[in-house]
Amino acid sequence: MATGELIEQKSDTGLSSQVESIASLPPNLAVRRMENDNIMSLAASRPRSVLAMRTELQEQLLAFPKQAAKLIFAKPVGKEDDICLNCGKECWLDRKTKKPATKCFSCGSQNIQRGSQKFARGLSIRAAEMLAEVYGYNRVRSWMEPIDADTIRVCASFTDYQKGRTWTDESILSRLFTRKDKSVDRVPDDRFYGVVARAQSSKVIREVVVRCVSAGLKAWLYDEAERLIDENLDDATIQKIVSNFANKKVSQQMLERLIGRTIKEGWTKEDRKTLVGVWNAIDSGDESVASVFADVEKDDEEKPVAEDAKPDSAPTANGSTADALKNPKGPTSAQPTQEPKADLKTAQEEAAKKVAQRQREPGDDDGPPDEVELK
Repeated sequence: MATGELIEQKSDTGLSSQVESIASLPPNLAVRRMENDNIMSLAASRPRSVLAMRTELQEQLLAFPKQAAKLIFAKPVGKEDDICLNCGKECWLDRKTKKPATKCFSCGSQNIQRGSQKFARGLSIRAAEMLAEVYGYNRVRSWMEPIDADTIRVCASFTDYQKGRTWTDESILSRLFTRKDKSVDRVPDDRFYGVVARAQSSKVIREVVVRCVSAGLKAWLYDEAERLIDENLDDATIQKIVSNFANKKVSQQMLERLIGRTIKEGWTKEDRKTLVGVWNAIDSGDESVASVFADVEKDDEEKPVAEDAKPDSAPTANGSTADALKNPKGPTSAQPTQEPKADLKTAQEEAAKKVAQRQREPGDDDGPPDEVELK
């Protein structure tokens, strides 16, 4: 038998065995395997070029420059520590009240600078969609798995057929939530599966896509988006974003407290980019208004109360006042205010000296002063 006939026979045998293996699978799995085989064959015939992907991303950003503002999200992740401007040490929360300290625990100074809001920034869901499209030869899949009656598992996977790499991530999501009055309620099924679960699914998809894409390409896209945001972020754009926040019942005062300064004081470029990132996180469903502005509402509840602003005569259950309980001999509203003993004694001594000097006779400088009765 000739060598060519042997090779042709082996190839025919391999093809027939592959067809037989696909035919033996269930219909849905057979279709998926055929799709995977086609994508893998195309990926093998067309190697990936990082420069070509970067050029394609740049062309999209040049064609749609305003799209750059949606590629970066920002969400609050706590606050910086309060700093004493006198000694420079950190001022922790009061251990008893769990509220911001009114004075430094080290030096006792009340000149305390409140910590500013911290934000986490990163590529948004829109950026993940652009990267997955430019990357090519990949598959993104998301699904949900019930755990119990009130909890589900949201999963997503990203398969790169060019490199043969797969990344899977998951997140636990509960339909129970706590209201402002501390009561626990349950999200309705239509809203939970139609809104909440889909928003969580988008977050997990973003995570798996960004994890698999080249680190250099991600860094370039982030820097390029920041540059375009700086160029196109004018006052009209900020006013439009502020009005968009107003449609979600977020006032300008809430935004100013979140940023840390008022509009009249002047928002910097960093403040404006933060505002755009926060809007992107809320608009894409990555974060909710309640979660973003939770620290702002908490600050309103935990504003430190100065010592001189505290009421000194709050009535108690038996009709007495708080200052009377602390100092029974002290002044009350029904009694005239008395001078401290030290001040009274000093005044008596000075008055006695003045009267004694006026009543002394000439030549009696060495004698004792006359007794004076002080009234």
